[in-house]
Amino acid sequence: MVFHTTPYDRFTYGVVSHPDGEVLGKPVTVDVPQRPKVLAVTREYYNANNGEQIDVDTNILDRRAKRMTEDGEF
Repeated sequence: MVFHTTPYDRFTYGVVSHPDGEVLGKPVTVDVPQRPKVLAVTREYYNANNGEQIDVDTNILDRRAKRMTEDGEF
């Protein structure tokens, strides 16, 4: 699998001052994007670590290969 991704650095802070006292101590997260990357991994690794994204299986790969042979294009 070769794919494009944008990794993020996630910082979590606790609220220490706020006009609404119920917010105090609650976590706030800030996600800062890193530079996009192109990565190559096995299909098994990708599927095990892709979060809520669609897993790549033979249905997807077979459809893609069939379309390539019919159209002559990728």
